Amino acid sequence: MDNQTLYRLALTRTPGIGPAYARKLLLRFGDAESIFRADSKALAGTDISKDAAQALLQPPDLRSLHNECRRMAQKGIRILAYSDPDYPRRLHRIPEAPPLLFYQGAANLNAEKILAIIGTRKVTEYGKEITQQLVRDLAEPGLLIISGLALGIDAAAHHAALHYDVPTVGLLGHGLDMIYPAEHWGLSRAMRHQGGLLTSFNHEVKPEKYTFALRNELVAGLCDALIVVETGITGGSLMTVDAALECKKKIFAVPGRLTDKKSEGCLRLIREDKASLLVSAKQLQADLGWHWPAEHPGAQSALPFPTIAPPADNQTSPADNQPFPVDHQPFPVDHQLSAAGHHHHQTLPADHRIAPSPGHHTSPKPEDDLLQLLRQKDSLSIDELATVSRLDAPSLAVTLLNLELAGKVRPLPGKRYRLNH
Repeated sequence: MDNQTLYRLALTRTPGIGPAYARKLLLRFGDAESIFRADSKALAGTDISKDAAQALLQPPDLRSLHNECRRMAQKGIRILAYSDPDYPRRLHRIPEAPPLLFYQGAANLNAEKILAIIGTRKVTEYGKEITQQLVRDLAEPGLLIISGLALGIDAAAHHAALHYDVPTVGLLGHGLDMIYPAEHWGLSRAMRHQGGLLTSFNHEVKPEKYTFALRNELVAGLCDALIVVETGITGGSLMTVDAALECKKKIFAVPGRLTDKKSEGCLRLIREDKASLLVSAKQLQADLGWHWPAEHPGAQSALPFPTIAPPADNQTSPADNQPFPVDHQPFPVDHQLSAAGHHHHQTLPADHRIAPSPGHHTSPKPEDDLLQLLRQKDSLSIDELATVSRLDAPSLAVTLLNLELAGKVRPLPGKRYRLNH
């Protein structure tokens, strides 16, 4: 690990130095090492606080940072600095671009076309169906789907991308030492093999309201266009829209019925001219100036709105009746995020199952084998399942995710699984 990366990491750990100040200091001194070698007089000429300047005068513990970087490398985590060629170039256009990103995956973060698909956590069947059809009709080489790995529309977008073999990256509001919500551990494992996980937070950072706000800004900055499928009149989706407007990104909103609370936010965005009404993949192609191969279905396909009837007045979809713990509620919330000891499972339709990547065993036997193993124990860890089933990591992740989506197994804290009785 080169010293510049270590000094950059030390800079992001310095109290009082956020992304904006870090960029200003890097522009002024040329590199992170020079910042820490600057004297008090040179630092006094900047607009950072006295406490931050004093912290920069203390030499960083490079040995500890080196060991930390080595542990990250063993987990397949890459550190992307602002000046690196693999750093997302779209983020160079935003003033609050993080000086460092932490990335676990293989998808191209500078893909030709990047779409963000977001929406409510309490998704309806209509929202899930439209999300799946959007991804299906937009799937093409060079496309990357991003979202926030949250419950609801975010998860539906990631699931659909995996299903249609489109790389998908989840942007996290915490460090890579955990997955939030815990139910998405299996999904995140599959995404590491067909996309990735990206965050601007150090590994020990836990999810908080402010971290999700910064995550939303990263989603807005990284995409070419933002699609809002379902949202109410408040919540994290609208925060992301505001960030996308500041970045001058194209915003689309999927329409819904006037009486549908889950579409109220989308309709308001359209009415206030903050978002374009989205009616087809062909329209999106035209609005963005994207060109598709003639044989690609997205060139001709229109979204059949609605293919699933929205809920009748004063009725809710099955997804709406799904109970959520406090820390799964839409933003804004007045509660502190808590590590709940139990999680409620949300079952998606069978056609959202993840297709194994080419070369993987696709017969139902791996699923039957895992179910048989779980019938013999109250719960099993992912390592125990891997050892007994002899499945490789990608196949195991896909098989567990298919079982989870089918409602047959349930993820538990500590990377364990049990039958969903």
